[in-house]
Amino acid sequence: MSAFAIIAAAACSDDSPTAASTFSGLFDLSTIDGLGLPYRSYVVPMTFDTLYITGGEVRVLTRGRVSVVRRSRWHTAAAGPQSEISDTVVLRYTETGDRVLLEYPQFGAMAAHTDTAVLAGGALTVRTLFDFGGGDILVRVMAYSR
Repeated sequence: MSAFAIIAAAACSDDSPTAASTFSGLFDLSTIDGLGLPYRSYVVPMTFDTLYITGGEVRVLTRGRVSVVRRSRWHTAAAGPQSEISDTVVLRYTETGDRVLLEYPQFGAMAAHTDTAVLAGGALTVRTLFDFGGGDILVRVMAYSR
């Protein structure tokens, strides 16, 4: 066996899961707080510029990682709808029964936090808490489907 084949085989073995998982595949964002997409996420005071979430997905990767994609579009009062933008973050996750904990690290001014997701059949429901400081907390529920 060549040295390349041995290295390739060793690298592949690192990606295999250590236990069977029910959390797998690709989930597409379908609703936010029970409302369809596009979802009006944020309005800038005084300018009325508005951020809409237009789509997203959760893709389960190997070795306890997940990719979370969020697509959005700004609508500005001055220039109208802007081009869609896409943000992707790769996170660690852990499973506890039917729950999946998505672990967000600290990023800029955003504190580290954990989202709680519940997996039921082909549906994934993610509950996110946004802490704005001073006791202001926003809870957002995002529903994904396979």
